[in-house]
Amino acid sequence: MSLGFGLSDSPVGMAVWLVEKYHAWSDWERFSIDDLLDNLTLYWMTNCAQSSVRQYYGNSYTLPPMGKVTVPTAIARFPKDILPVPKPWIERNYPLVQFSEMPYGGHFTAMEATEPFVLALKEFIKNL
Repeated sequence: MSLGFGLSDSPVGMAVWLVEKYHAWSDWERFSIDDLLDNLTLYWMTNCAQSSVRQYYGNSYTLPPMGKVTVPTAIARFPKDILPVPKPWIERNYPLVQFSEMPYGGHFTAMEATEPFVLALKEFIKNL
């Protein structure tokens, strides 16, 4: 995992990596410079770059077979997410009770599309 070492070695390298990911995986214009600096500071001060990229590395090569999912499921699909999962696949593999097409947002949902995500979550909980 040389990427993790590189990100942990240089705050400039980490900044470039994070900005590129925010630009590629999100509605870039929704972020302020303060949002980006806050996130960069959190990653740098906690030295968590290596652990944050581990899941992407692991999921790139193998995914475990899915077992039967029985928990009621809600999906909020964001237009700028990395890999928008097709609704028919979701319906085949999950007991889908709510599917929400979000008006904006991507991979960094909590920071970029907080309000529509919270509204969809509240609706799901209310309907359980």
